[in-house]
Amino acid sequence: MVFAYLTGITLDIITGTIFWTSKQAYNGIYYLMYGNGEQELSIDKKTIELLVKDNDKQREEISQLSNNIDILTKYIKDKEKN
Repeated sequence: MVFAYLTGITLDIITGTIFWTSKQAYNGIYYLMYGNGEQELSIDKKTIELLVKDNDKQREEISQLSNNIDILTKYIKDKEKN
């Protein structure tokens, strides 16, 4: 009976050790290949200006599309009345 407990404990320890070793090796290899994952994001003034211009242009286009939708909706309603 004691032999069965010792065998179970030994297998549990060996399994845990193998799992821990594999996990540490995987994390080490990942770190060597990809770094620590903390890359700095570099945003310069020119990029921000371009994004603001694109945003303004998209807002204008959305406004024009909304107006066109309103005009077409009115047109369809008028056609249904006639």
